[in-house]
Order: sequence, then C-alpha cells, then structure tokens
Amino acid sequence: MPALDVLKFPLRRDVKTLGTILGEIESPSPVRATFVEDRYGTFVVDGDAVLSTSVGTLTLAGRFIEQGMKPDRTLRLITPVTADSRAADADPSDTDTDTDTDTDTDAVAGDEDAVVDAPAPTDLVEPATDTNELRARVASLTHGDLVRAGFYVRAYGSFTITGFAVWSAVAEVFIVGGWFISADGAPAPHLESLTVLAPVAEHGAPVPPSITAALDDVVI
Repeated sequence: MPALDVLKFPLRRDVKTLGTILGEIESPSPVRATFVEDRYGTFVVDGDAVLSTSVGTLTLAGRFIEQGMKPDRTLRLITPVTADSRAADADPSDTDTDTDTDTDTDAVAGDEDAVVDAPAPTDLVEPATDTNELRARVASLTHGDLVRAGFYVRAYGSFTITGFAVWSAVAEVFIVGGWFISADGAPAPHLESLTVLAPVAEHGAPVPPSITAALDDVVI
C-alpha cells in the first residue's frame, strides 16, 4: 500500500552512514528520521534536530538520536530535509518508478518480504486541524491505524510523527511514536493536526500490540 512507503527502511542497519550523517547535522536543522521500537513499531519523525545544551547530544522531538555521534539503537534512517526534498514530497508525480530498483533491502518492521509501492496522490489526505474535526478524528481511532500527527511544543517547535496509533489500556490513550494523540478521550494538549492515512483494516501491515504495562517513556 502506498501509504506505508514512508515507513520503509533498509533491513541492514548502516551504522557508519548514520554516524556520518549525524556528524554533518548542524543545530538546528530540519531532518526526517525513521525509528523502530517494539512498543510503537516503525515511525517517522519530521522536525528540527537540535543540540541539547544540557547533555550535548542531538535530539529530535524530545528524543535523543545519538550519543557521542553514535546513532541511537532505535534509529534506522535519517535524512536532512531541504527545499528540494520538500518540493519532491509535495509533488507525487516526481517519483522514481524504475522497475530495476532493488527493493529486497526495504521493509516495514516485521515485514521482511515488503515491496515498495510508488507514492500516490491519494496519500495526501487533508489533516484534521479544526477543534471539532480533530476531536472527531481522535474519537474514531482504532488501534493500528496508520496516522500522521502534527505536534507543537515550545521547546522542540513543530514536528510530525507518522506511524501506528497504539492503544494503551493502562492510560486509556492512543500514542504514536511515544507522543500522546489523545488524553481523556480528547486530543492531547500538544496535538495540532491528525491524518488517518490508512485504517488498520485496510493497510494489512504488522502492528505492535496494545500496551498493557505501565508507561514510562511517553509525552503528553
């Protein structure tokens, strides 16, 4: 499914290349990073990589992405975001569809036989930003839906997370990539927009299980 393309990553983790890219990032710089965690599955964060003055490491949306220029163990891909890459993202027609491209090294977590589909305009779903619409979108979520959530936090600026909506039976909230989407049945305080890219019943990708143990790594 084209909506899942954003979650593709190489099966072989190239630590050397990740370290090289991290070493070239100047703070603050817009980047796109792919992470894989057992609890949240595969998710992608778009935002500013910022050097934490307190610990001297690069952070993205409040999470460390390196330590001593060694990539965090959950980091699989990181790419600087430029004006050209933004333009390419905005124009789905400008896509390399070369059928000779080797896709055997691309996968979504848990899917070793994944095939890369070409992005399609149908993935450009309008996000819910109006308060009432946002409430309705949050209320309709199902565990495992593929979502793109936009957040704003003063310390980190604006960022988006694309990944699976994970239900926590402990806190009774939906979470994507460690950030609350909902709180008390309403949009979480930092949530500014929400797009359901593909319902779980349609995308067919493996999703992480719902959370049944206490949370210690999420942000409201």
